[in-house]
Amino acid sequence: MEIHRDEQSPASPQWTKTTEILRNGLIALDGLTAGMSRKDIATVIHGPRHVRAERHGPSLQHAMHYLVRKAEGLRDGRYLTDLLEAETIAP
Repeated sequence: MEIHRDEQSPASPQWTKTTEILRNGLIALDGLTAGMSRKDIATVIHGPRHVRAERHGPSLQHAMHYLVRKAEGLRDGRYLTDLLEAETIAP
């Protein structure tokens, strides 16, 4: 399974930071449910070259931790709060 892309092609979706986090969060939750490690999930999302390059640094680990926590929170009901807050702020 691969979703990473080194270059954006014209047919590739244009992700905002929010939609990218939501997409990657769903991938992370599915991967954890399937028994994948966070490193394996990072490889699916970012590609093996990026994971190899970042393997000794904390930034990829922190990013995966944040991603899983955000996705778990949304899964566990926080999305309702996010949607309600967005609705009250919108004109």
